[in-house]
Amino acid sequence: MKRLSQAAFAVLLMCFATACGESQKRVYPVQGQVFARKQPATNALVILTPLQDADPEKWPTGYPRGTVREDGSFQITTYRTDDGAPAGEYAVTAIWLERQKDKEEEVDRLQGRYANPKTSRFRVQIKEVAQGNTIEPLLLD
Repeated sequence: MKRLSQAAFAVLLMCFATACGESQKRVYPVQGQVFARKQPATNALVILTPLQDADPEKWPTGYPRGTVREDGSFQITTYRTDDGAPAGEYAVTAIWLERQKDKEEEVDRLQGRYANPKTSRFRVQIKEVAQGNTIEPLLLD
């Protein structure tokens, strides 16, 4: 009986993790780089917000996103780590949070200049290419 309830619990968790039967969109690898003042924007978060079909309910795991590594590179994740993003056109935004000394709060080192998809000057077209898509380097001032 205990095994049955554990199995039922596991199935329930999988259902919630996949939005209870909602099909996942096919994704294609995406990589890029982010630099701020010619230095890697290490630990900045890059988010791809779809220009069409941006209803958050259609993105149960969140919009495609990636964290910048020490060399400035990132890979995009939609469902599983570094799996990529669905084909389409996106606004690219970046947030670079930093903990303030002696405080609990974090602030955006970029002061929100690159956080709004509606005003972002960065756009990218993710194509249905199995070998992957490379985003032009994002050069932040």
